[in-house]
Amino acid sequence: MSGSRELSAESSSDVAKLEVRILREAEFFRSPTNNIRNEAEFGFHRTLWYGLRGTHTTTSVVVLPVGQSCEPHSSPAEHIITVLSGRLFFSAGAHSIDLLPFDQIFVPPGVEYWYRNTARTDTWFFNVVAHVAKP
Repeated sequence: MSGSRELSAESSSDVAKLEVRILREAEFFRSPTNNIRNEAEFGFHRTLWYGLRGTHTTTSVVVLPVGQSCEPHSSPAEHIITVLSGRLFFSAGAHSIDLLPFDQIFVPPGVEYWYRNTARTDTWFFNVVAHVAKP
């Protein structure tokens, strides 16, 4: 990845090389993923930028246009969502809440959830997905 730097640490033969990765803003916003079902119909429209991936984690920034929502669904992974701007109505399991900037929500694996942008502008949120090992 261009613009990234690598740092390593060696303390013993049984410690693997640790790599630090840096993703700069210009690289991050270079290639969005657009999920648009049908531009002529109201539905789930969003733009998503994938960030760094760790051993068990993935990060992304999602931009949800005014009034847009997603269908109820669940995931085998944990999600921690932080609203960066706008307002997000979020329903997970038995909980429903309006999330404002810098509010966070944790969604455990297997819990059904959905969300809708209730702001008058695009809502931006940061998503950390942790892939949980099965017992």
